[in-house]
Amino acid sequence: LHKEYRRQRQMCIETGQLLISGEKPTDIFSLCGFGQYSNFYRAFKKYYHMSPMTFLKKMNYEEKNE
Repeated sequence: LHKEYRRQRQMCIETGQLLISGEKPTDIFSLCGFGQYSNFYRAFKKYYHMSPMTFLKKMNYEEKNE
């Protein structure tokens, strides 16, 4: 169980980095090892406390306002 949690956590970190680079959430979920978008969405939201699109919008907003 802990091994699975660590794997998902690392994938979410990598996914966050991919989102920042401009990739779309629907394009990267499989690159990060998730078989279905719903599983990716749930793990991402659990880690970041927001949806992938909200995360992306927040990152873009913060980048523009720096």
